[in-house]
Amino acid sequence: MKAEAFSSPVFVKRATYIVQEIASFADAIDFLDEWPEDRRDVTHETALRVCYDAYDGRKSLNAARDAFLRFCATRRDTGGSNLGDAMDCRLQIGQSRGLGIDDGKTRCD
Repeated sequence: MKAEAFSSPVFVKRATYIVQEIASFADAIDFLDEWPEDRRDVTHETALRVCYDAYDGRKSLNAARDAFLRFCATRRDTGGSNLGDAMDCRLQIGQSRGLGIDDGKTRCD
């Protein structure tokens, strides 16, 4: 799979002390493919489809990154729940601009 780099990476917290860098649509596809099946929804499906479309040249690299960011934005944990080893993604401060997110603490949980 060709792995064109995003303009800036997205950092995904995989466990308490493990942070994965999502630097390309190939990384995003791998992350989305590993997402637990029982936690997948239409936002997950859309992000995965857009990333595959970017791979095939039908969508831009920016569209793939934006779709992945939107997937993370829908996974915001506002209840302060203990995530344990659950997959969790946090957007770096500034990555959420233009998505209606301004706190820099968006998480996929």
